[in-house]
Amino acid sequence: MKMKAFELVKLMRADRNRKLLKVAVYATERCNSRCKICSMWMKKNPQDMSIEIFTKIVDGIDKDTHLCVLGGELLLHPDIDKILTILSERECSYNIETNGILADKLIELTQKYKIPEISLSCDGTGEVYKKIRGVDNYNNVAHLVERLAPITKLNINYVICRWNSREELLKVKELSEKYGASLSVEIYDEFEYLGTPDGMRSNQIYKADDLQAFPRGLLLSLYDKWVNGDLYLPCRAVRWACSINPNGNVYLCTHKMVLLGNLRETSLKKIWNSEKTKKIQAKYRSCNGCWSGCYRNFDVAMFTLKHPKYLIGAIK
Repeated sequence: MKMKAFELVKLMRADRNRKLLKVAVYATERCNSRCKICSMWMKKNPQDMSIEIFTKIVDGIDKDTHLCVLGGELLLHPDIDKILTILSERECSYNIETNGILADKLIELTQKYKIPEISLSCDGTGEVYKKIRGVDNYNNVAHLVERLAPITKLNINYVICRWNSREELLKVKELSEKYGASLSVEIYDEFEYLGTPDGMRSNQIYKADDLQAFPRGLLLSLYDKWVNGDLYLPCRAVRWACSINPNGNVYLCTHKMVLLGNLRETSLKKIWNSEKTKKIQAKYRSCNGCWSGCYRNFDVAMFTLKHPKYLIGAIK
C-alpha cells in the first residue's frame, strides 16, 4: 500500500506533537487458525475484551485516531455485534483483521455494519496456505476477495516466511489484482504478545520490493541490511501508536510489552498524556528492535528524506 504525501505530513505532525494516531485493539485471544507464525491459538484461557473497556477506548480517541481491531480471530468475540455497533454509531475510523475462516459470517457483518476496511490474511495458496496457517482455508479466502472487494476497502496481508516463496506471492498478487483488492507484504517478525516463535527470522528473504509501492517496497529491500545489523533506524511509532490487550493493558507496542497503564484504572487519554508514558516513549525512541511495516514504514520514509544518497546505494 502506497503512503500518500498527506499521510506522511500527518505522521510528521503526530511525531512532533505526540498525537495518538493508531491503536491496535486486540479484542480477543480466541483463534480458529493453527498458524506456524503465531502461538496465540495455543492459549489455554483466551481472554475477551469487555464492552466496558472497548467503549473506554472509543471514548478516549479523537477523529484523527484510527483503530485496528483484531484478535486472535476477531469474529470469535462473543460480543462482536456490539463492538461493530459501537464503531458504527461513533463513526470511528477503523479496520478489522481476520483470517476469513468464518466466511459467511464475515460477509454478513460487512454488509450489516458497512465495515469500511478489512485486512484478510493470506500467506500463499493451496497447500502452502494450509501448511502455514494449519487449516485448509484458501478457498474461503479467494471467495471472500471476490465477494468483499466490491463492497469495502479490502487489503490482503501476506507475510513472508520460510514456508512460502516469491511464486506464491505472485499468485496472491494476481488474486488481489483480479478483484481490485490491495496487497500488503510483511516480513515475519517476533511479536512478544502474539507468541511468535523465537529464532525464525531469516537473514535473507526472497525479492519482493518490486511488488510494493514506497515506502513498503523500500522497507522490504532494506530488510537484509537491518537484520544483519548494518542499518539503524530509530522508532518513531512509539510517539503516535500503542496497543491494547483484552484485559485493558495499554502497551507501548506489540513487540515490546512495556506497560503504559490499564483502562480499568483510568482513561486512555490520561494514560497517553501521563509523564510515565512520555518518559517511556523517550526511552524507546531509539529502539531498532523490529522491522514491522505497521511501525517502520514511516521511519523508512523519513530516513529517505534525510539520507537519499545513502538509500539509493542501499537498494542497488
